[in-house]
Amino acid sequence: MYGYETYFAVLLIHSPEDTFAMFGLADLLVLIALFGIIRAWQLIGVRQFHIQDILSSRGQKKEKTEEKKAPAAPAGKEDAE
Repeated sequence: MYGYETYFAVLLIHSPEDTFAMFGLADLLVLIALFGIIRAWQLIGVRQFHIQDILSSRGQKKEKTEEKKAPAAPAGKEDAE
């Protein structure tokens, strides 16, 4: 990551009008900042969330609301075999 940062910086020194180098450097700096924030969360012990955790929790909530809406079967009236 830092090698690309140096690469874009050298491109900007040689050609300050180069928008590719400017946007590339800006994007890279944002990624470095996000990487730093994620690493800091790991160091202080905050659990990272994953998209699968979010989606699975939504599915569980949906199932619980459907269970509440469905009427419960009366006690003692089970299917006889």
